[in-house]
Amino acid sequence: MDTKAKILEQAWNLYRRRGFSHVTVNEICTASEITKPTFYNYFKNKEDTITHIYDDITEGIVGDVPQLILAANYYEQLRLCFQSLVKQSADIGVEIISQMFRINLEDDLGSFDFRERFSAVCIAITQRGQEAGQFFNTGKPRDLYEALCYAFSGYEVTWCIKNGDFDFEKEMDRAIQTIYMVDPKLYS
Repeated sequence: MDTKAKILEQAWNLYRRRGFSHVTVNEICTASEITKPTFYNYFKNKEDTITHIYDDITEGIVGDVPQLILAANYYEQLRLCFQSLVKQSADIGVEIISQMFRINLEDDLGSFDFRERFSAVCIAITQRGQEAGQFFNTGKPRDLYEALCYAFSGYEVTWCIKNGDFDFEKEMDRAIQTIYMVDPKLYS
């Protein structure tokens, strides 16, 4: 494991156990068995350790191709992609996701930018679902996908504001059904 990956792994372990705000750079360095200058060779500050969280998450989802291929229909494929994001957000927790929003509101670090591979998969699913007559919205596949991503971000903010007391998964299902105009036979 390279040094950067080791630092991130140890930081995440600490954040999960004690909460982001209760962890210091010194503690991350101790857990990673590195010096502070080494930490700062890779990261500007503690906040920087969480700014690119979606990179690993979306790569993991795209990497789970067998599960996507085995889904019953294109709606289920798209749903699996976004439900995986919802699950990962829940696993990461409200505090860290809230910190990511705060950090990016102060200085857009790209944490919430579209990820190329994830986008390509979702856009392809969208196009195939339209061609199969499962998605009645005939808008451009990229436009539909981007609208769904913005709905995801909005629901994620709401989930954070409500400190997790919000049915994020249910609302994402509704967003897919509404934005894509999914054939009701696929989810009723």
